[in-house]
Amino acid sequence: MSIKETSLGRDLDGDARGRSVETDADGASPSRTPAADRSVESVDHAVVGVRSRRSWPWLVVGAGLGVAATFAVQSLTSDGADDAAIATTEVVELATAEATSRDLVDYIDYEGQLTRGATTSVLATASGTITESVPVGSELVRGAHVVSIDGSPVVTFYGSLPFHRSLDWGDEGADVEQLEANLWALGFTDDATLSVDGVYDTSTADAVEAWETSLGLEATGDFDAGRVIVVDGPSLVAEIAAPGSSSTVGQQLLLAETTEARWDVTLDAGKLDDDAVIADLVEVGTPVVHGTILATLDGQSVVAVTDVSDVTAALLEAFADDDLELLERLLVFFGFDPDGAITIDDDADLATVAGIVRWQEAAGIPATGAVGAQYYVVVPSGFEVVEVISADGDPIGNGALAASLGSSTISVTTDIVVDEIDDIDVGDPADVVLADDEVLTARVESIADAADDTGDGTTPTIAVRLTLDAEPDDVVVGPVTVRFESSRVTAATVVPTRALVSLREGGFAVEIRSDDGTTRLVGVELGAFDDGVVEVVAGEVAPGDDVVVPT
Repeated sequence: MSIKETSLGRDLDGDARGRSVETDADGASPSRTPAADRSVESVDHAVVGVRSRRSWPWLVVGAGLGVAATFAVQSLTSDGADDAAIATTEVVELATAEATSRDLVDYIDYEGQLTRGATTSVLATASGTITESVPVGSELVRGAHVVSIDGSPVVTFYGSLPFHRSLDWGDEGADVEQLEANLWALGFTDDATLSVDGVYDTSTADAVEAWETSLGLEATGDFDAGRVIVVDGPSLVAEIAAPGSSSTVGQQLLLAETTEARWDVTLDAGKLDDDAVIADLVEVGTPVVHGTILATLDGQSVVAVTDVSDVTAALLEAFADDDLELLERLLVFFGFDPDGAITIDDDADLATVAGIVRWQEAAGIPATGAVGAQYYVVVPSGFEVVEVISADGDPIGNGALAASLGSSTISVTTDIVVDEIDDIDVGDPADVVLADDEVLTARVESIADAADDTGDGTTPTIAVRLTLDAEPDDVVVGPVTVRFESSRVTAATVVPTRALVSLREGGFAVEIRSDDGTTRLVGVELGAFDDGVVEVVAGEVAPGDDVVVPT
C-alpha cells in the first residue's frame, strides 16, 4: 500500500463539513454533487459542501472572523515497512462575516474652489506725508490705528460706506448712522445720550469730541473723514504705503484682506416712549436666520428678516414711512384680508393686525402682529452674533446699536450644470474635500439666478456658493471637491460582496452558518453596492447572521 499525505492549500470540493473526508491511496474522495449543481431549495436545509466557483485554502481564520465550519481531514500514513495505517486528523476553520444594517449613500462630486476673504483696495481719505504705518500682516479691528498722515492718526471703522464727506451738525444720512454706530461700539455714547439714528445732532457732536480727544486731536465736534478708513470687518494688512511716502485722496493707501464680515444691528425707536428700554437681547453665538428674535422693545419682539421678497419689501417700506393707510392697502392687495375686514382708515385695529399676522405667517417669521418699523430688522443671511454691544435695560433713545453680527469670509464655490441644479437647494448639506483629503462640512448659501453660458458649446452652468459649518484653524485656498449626497438607502441589510455565490440556475445566494455549525445556501436579490458590501433586498438574511466568506 502506497502512502499519500494531504497537502495544505488543497481545494476542498466535498460535502462533508463537520465530518472526516477519507482519502484512498490515490487521494480520491467519496462521490458527491457540487453545491453549484443544485438548486437553492435542494441545499437549503442540508450540510452544504464547497460552493461553485470558490476555492477554500486550508487556513485558520484570524481574529475578527467567525467560525463557519470545522473540517476533520483524515489521511493515511505509513513508514513503508508494512501496511499498518495510522489515522491523523487536521482541523481547518472557514471564515465568516456578519450581515449588518447600515445606510448606503451615493454621492456626486463637483470641482470647486475654496477662497478666503476678499482683498479690498482701501483709498486714502487725506493728503499729506505718511509719517507712520503698521506692518504688513497687522490686524485691523474697529478703532485700530493704521497710519499717521502728517503726524495725525488714521483709524479703522467698520461699515460698507466709505466716508466721502466730512460731517457736522445737521447732516443726515446713512453715513451719519455708520459714524454713530462706530462711535457707540467704541464706547463714545455721550453718557448714553447718543442715538444711532442717522441725524448729526448735539449728542453726535459730543461723542465725536470725546473720540477726537482719545486720539490726541483737537476736540472740534466735527467729523473729519480723513481720520478714518472703512473696512467690512476684521482684516489683515496685505500691502500698505511706507512711512515717508505721499498720501493722496482717492489713491490706494493699503490692501486689506477681510477675515470676517461684520454687520451692525441697530434698533430703531420708532414711536416708542422716551423711557422705553431694550430687553431680552440675543446671545453671542446665536445664528441669525430669517425670523430670529433679536430683542424685545416695549414687550414686543424685534425680528430679523433675511429673506426679503417683493411683498415683504413693500410692506416694510410702508412701515418705514409710517404710512399705515398704505400698509392696509397693501395687505388687501396682496391677499392678506380674505374676509374683507380691513378698513382703509390709517387705524391699526384688530382687522389690520390680523392681516399683518397672515403676512408674517406667509413670510415665515414669528406671527406677532407687530405694527411698526422698529420691530423688523433686515440683515444679510449667513451671520451669527459675535458681539452684544447694548445691555438689557439700556434706553432705546432714538436708536441704539444692539449687536454686531459676523460671518466667516471662507467660502466655497462650484459650478453645476443646469440639468442637475434642481436637485440642489439653499441649505442643503455638502462635504468639501480638501487637497489633503480632509473633509469639511458645509451648506449651500446661495444659488445664482442665471446660468453662465460661455458660448463655446459647453453646457451652461449655475454658480453655487457654500459656507463651511465650522472654520478650520488652518486651511489652504485652492481647488477642492464639493460632494453632494445623491441617494440614500436607510438601514439596509448588507453582506460583503465576497460572500456572494453564483448559482447554476442564475442569480446569487449567500451561505449562512447556523449555530450548530452547519451551513445552508439562501437565495438573495441584490440592491445597491457600496464600499465592498451589497444590499440584500430579498432573501432570508437578517442583520446578525453569519455568512461564509473566502479567506
